Amino acid sequence: MSSIDAIQRRLDTYFQRATDNVNNAAINAAQSQSLDDMHSFVTSMNGMSVAVNAATQQTAAHHNLAKAIIDAMP
Repeated sequence: MSSIDAIQRRLDTYFQRATDNVNNAAINAAQSQSLDDMHSFVTSMNGMSVAVNAATQQTAAHHNLAKAIIDAMP
């Protein structure tokens, strides 16, 4: 169980960092409107997309595992 908890903590940390990066990049892009800041925002959005996809896959795996356990019960 500890490995599942460790994976969950890593995913949560990655998702929080991705959210913070998007927020910071959006503020910087809005203030300076330079191409570098806009590129940083797009890169941060790509990282956020990866984090959301990982969370979606984790939720689907958890659901499928729970469903398989319930379906296996007599």
